[in-house]
Order: sequence, then C-alpha cells, then structure tokens
Amino acid sequence: MSIFDLYSKRKKRRNGEFPDVYQYESLPSSFRVQIAHIWEEVFSKSSEPYEPYLFLAKVLRKEYGVFKLIPDTIDTNSRYQASVEFMNFFLRSKDIDTDIDVIEISFRYIDLVVRQYHFAHDHSGDQRANEAIGEFNARAQEHGFGYQYLDREIIRIDSQLIHSEAVLPALIILREHKFSNAQDEFLKAHEHYRHGRMNEALVDALKSFESTMKVICDGRRWAYDNSKGASELVRACLDNGLIPSY
Repeated sequence: MSIFDLYSKRKKRRNGEFPDVYQYESLPSSFRVQIAHIWEEVFSKSSEPYEPYLFLAKVLRKEYGVFKLIPDTIDTNSRYQASVEFMNFFLRSKDIDTDIDVIEISFRYIDLVVRQYHFAHDHSGDQRANEAIGEFNARAQEHGFGYQYLDREIIRIDSQLIHSEAVLPALIILREHKFSNAQDEFLKAHEHYRHGRMNEALVDALKSFESTMKVICDGRRWAYDNSKGASELVRACLDNGLIPSY
C-alpha cells in the first residue's frame, strides 16, 4: 500500500489549494472511497477475504440494535453479502459519528486481528497493519480531516503543532503499564472533546493529569498529602524540580 504523489496533487500544493485548517463535520467522498480501497487491499490478501466484513457487520448490527445495516441485504450470514452491506453502509452514510464508528472499528480490527495474519508472500500481518493505519492517517491529513487513528481509537486533533508536540508524546508515555489509569482518563477526555462535551473533557483531562503526577511522585518516593488533590501534587513536583521553577 502506498500513496502516489500525482501531478494534480503537486499542482494543488503549489496553488495553496490543500486545506490548512482541520474540519470535523463531514467525511469527503473521495476520502471515503480511499478508505474502502484500504480495506480491500488489506482483507483481499487473506485466506477468507470476506470474513472481516461479516464480523464487522455483526458488531455494528448489534451495537446499533438493527438486523441489517442496509435494507437490501438478503442473507445476513453470507460473508460476501456482508462485505457489500458493510461497504455500502459506510459509503452511503451521512452522519459523521457513524462514519467515525465504522472507521474506528475497522482499523481496530486491522490493528488487533490483521497483525496476527500470516500472508503467503512478501508482507507480514504486522507490516500490513502498520501500512494500512499509516495510509489512513496520511490521507486524513491530506484531506484536512481532523482525526487520526492512534492507540486503537480515533483521536481528534486541532493543530498539527499541538498534535505532534503534545498529544503524541503524551500517548507514547501513557502506553507504559504504570500509567494505564491515566491513559484511560486521557482517552476518555479525547472522546468527550470529540463530541463537544467540554466540561466532561476537562474533568477527565484533569483526572489524567493528577493520575500521572501520582505515579511519578510514588515512583520517586516524593511525599505529598493525598487528601489535597492536584494542587498538592503540583507542589510536590515543583519542590522536587520536576517542573522548572520559572
């Protein structure tokens, strides 16, 4: 899987036509089709190319409380028809939250299941999963779509600077087992933020901040009064030089 730098793309870049501000309310139709191509490239190389679609369709039917994702599905147990059902459900969708549901669950499948595949030829499942996720994230940026797939979730990004300098380093650190609670709270904050629930996002972000400081203070055996919350933890971090005095 690869992205080709076509003449038309280079021309758009020269003319400043590529989006420099992220948008979050709609999925461009061409990007939607490109995602479908990524699925096809990944799943078609396995011994059961339609099995992933049946699994994904069943999950969404159950979660949405429906028997069919689209009305013209005839046999809900057919692997091939599940691929048509899943693909058309996504291509016809007009709801951004539904779009993100489909993207997240499909790339989580690639991340967790395709990684375990053993392909007959040149690529390992791990490599194919990395390539698929990398292509999705690159094309999302190309279309100015303000989301990325990271740590098995779709994460909203608001500027490339903040994303690369703050969000990504935080996620990398929080992958360590000792930060598991802080990671859960951080990802919950992102989920609230994506849906515009700012108060809830702030609460979970502060919980993650506090959990992270507790892990650091406990690991370094710095004394703090656990009853006083985040302000006491900040003081302990300042007193011990973790946060520069300036």
